[in-house]
Amino acid sequence: MSSNRDLWLNASFTKTACPEWNCPTCKTGKLTVAPANVYSTETRDSIQHRDDPDWEAYWISYKFSASLKCDNAKCADVVVTSGWGSVEEGYIETDNDWYSEYYDSFRPEFFTPHLNYFTIESACPKIIQDEINKSFSLFFLDAHSCANKIRIAIELLMNEFKIPSSRINKGKRIGLSLHARIIKFGLKYPKITNALLAIKWIGNAGSHTSPIEKKDIIDAYDILEHSLTEIFSTKTKETEKIVKEINKKKAPRSKGKQH
Repeated sequence: MSSNRDLWLNASFTKTACPEWNCPTCKTGKLTVAPANVYSTETRDSIQHRDDPDWEAYWISYKFSASLKCDNAKCADVVVTSGWGSVEEGYIETDNDWYSEYYDSFRPEFFTPHLNYFTIESACPKIIQDEINKSFSLFFLDAHSCANKIRIAIELLMNEFKIPSSRINKGKRIGLSLHARIIKFGLKYPKITNALLAIKWIGNAGSHTSPIEKKDIIDAYDILEHSLTEIFSTKTKETEKIVKEINKKKAPRSKGKQH
């Protein structure tokens, strides 16, 4: 399971600290923030509410943009983000007392370049990688659209392995559902049939009006990462080859065939 799970589900930052999001350029550095690189403007509604006699500081809301910088000196690339901000109340404890302190908190909806929840297997076809990357770019903005892109990625995976999208029934060609295609795909990769079906259910929710939350998308990402590793990882294929050879010999590979 990716270590990004909590970082993506609890995505907010202040002018002095942000989550340890991986740099999308070098993949190794972490993004950092500086006060001078955060630009915020109070919204019209927020300003109008200041006339309310019950007004409190935490009623304030912002629109913001910010530049986050990679801490890897060899990279030092910049990621631009934008979204909504608010005023939050925090509590600071001293030796003898505690007091409250207000601070600005920012919730991103858009990143460019987009963040990557996981590293896609390099052997995965580009057309599938592109669709997954589109889903990454939509994650913080629109959960339904994001889930729909993941579903499309699974459909493209079926196409890549030439799983039929239709069949002949009583002389007529009828379409096959993604569910049926995954079952057919499972004849070659039985270990991940259930994994792909689970992703499909989440994708279905994104394609329709069913309720869906960001944590559901994260579930789909974790399952998708596992599935792509099983299918495209060179290491996985090498391991499967070793297993097959050992079982065929019924002995360690360094020994002769056992009877």
